[in-house]
Amino acid sequence: MANAVAVRLQTGNGDYPDATKLMFRRYGNRYFPSEIWRSDSPLGHQFPMSRTERELVKSAAYKPQSVLVLAMCQTH
Repeated sequence: MANAVAVRLQTGNGDYPDATKLMFRRYGNRYFPSEIWRSDSPLGHQFPMSRTERELVKSAAYKPQSVLVLAMCQTH
């Protein structure tokens, strides 16, 4: 299992996001995680590009596209 390191982000105005969101960067049919935001916090996390993703960017074969997935966040 691989480990992922994320950088903490904060909304610019301290507001809470309108929904829990998972964001990905897409290159053709490959998806890479980019950000996670929870609707109950103004803090999020951003994932740096992996080695594979950086190689795709350098190859200039694909233009990155952002993909947003809305999610449900349950707290216990």
